[in-house]
Amino acid sequence: MKTSPLCSAFIALTFAGTAGCYSGRVPNPVFGPISQAEQEARAAIQGEQALAGRPLTERVVGVPAFGSAVRDTTLSALSYGLADLLLTDLARSQRLVVVERLRLDAVLREVELARSGRMDDATAPRVGRLVQARYLVLGNVSQMPDGQLRIDTRVAEVPTSDIGRPLAFSAPVERVLEAEKALALRLLEELGVAATPQIRAELEPFATRNFAALTAYSQGIRSLAARDLPVAASHLQTAVGLDPNFAMAQTRLAQVLAELNARAGRRTRRSAADLALEQVSYIIPGSMADRPGGPVDPGFPTTRAFLIVNVRSQ
Repeated sequence: MKTSPLCSAFIALTFAGTAGCYSGRVPNPVFGPISQAEQEARAAIQGEQALAGRPLTERVVGVPAFGSAVRDTTLSALSYGLADLLLTDLARSQRLVVVERLRLDAVLREVELARSGRMDDATAPRVGRLVQARYLVLGNVSQMPDGQLRIDTRVAEVPTSDIGRPLAFSAPVERVLEAEKALALRLLEELGVAATPQIRAELEPFATRNFAALTAYSQGIRSLAARDLPVAASHLQTAVGLDPNFAMAQTRLAQVLAELNARAGRRTRRSAADLALEQVSYIIPGSMADRPGGPVDPGFPTTRAFLIVNVRSQ
């Protein structure tokens, strides 16, 4: 059905007196955990000047993805997975508050550091302020001549820009989680947390003993940092399939799927809004188009004009 040319003038006539017209509202979009983190990151950057003067809480620590210098490209993603595992191990101490991975990745994306997986001493203070962390654990994963993997870290104190002493641990590729556990204990001490028997016992269990699952998990965390969510979901599903007891992989997969479902919900809501608004255009009374002076139609005494708006997702 084609609308009379006169209908285009209705928009210019008036927006008043729309009683009796379609009044449905487009539901507020549902945001997943990643979108929420990105909103918070954008808000932090917009208010960065105010954050610069805010004192940082003691014992808040973030662990960005590590840099990578490995010859075997299949191992390069370990720099993301090991950093995530280390973050979880540091969180076992009640004396530390860790910056959640999604929030930290969102800030890194906003400052365009997520894809490189690198943060240097110069960028650490800014990122630390944005996530309100007093400490950032900076690190690098490298492959040694004998094939072992080495994890080098140092703690950056955000308010003073001081860089702590380097801490390094190495292990054969398949036993790299042993190096991560040893590093977690040393970092706790570096951050002023005593490695009590209770903490040592909590750190003892490995997230997984399946190296293929660890590799898939690391690839998923790297894709998550780059916001490539379908690929992240695929890798994380692989990790869970290889080791159904890999709790961290299950947690990250749930976050990714929640975000994908929220995206699908937003698209569905937009499509429903388009349909409803387009259907309104078919109930414009013909007599309104037939009256060149545009007086009120006796059949619709409370209606002056219809404003037809199409809202489409980009």
